[in-house]
Amino acid sequence: MRLSDARTGGGTTYAAIGTTASAEFVLQDGPNGPDDHGWGWTDNGWGAFGAAAYFATSGTHTIRIQQREDGAIVDQIVISPD
Repeated sequence: MRLSDARTGGGTTYAAIGTTASAEFVLQDGPNGPDDHGWGWTDNGWGAFGAAAYFATSGTHTIRIQQREDGAIVDQIVISPD
């Protein structure tokens, strides 16, 4: 997933559209966890919580989602101020 104008807590660009950086979301508990065959909540971390994304301004932002495998389905995207 890429975001139009997200920043890290330190203010550096995060997962920006037009770059090779991205936030990847995997339903697996780290590199040694079993593959998930159902659904669940996840974030952009791998074995730990991922970095938080912040937006410098209010208003409209763009999220670009690109699937890696055929048949992938996005059921929900939840963005929370917390």
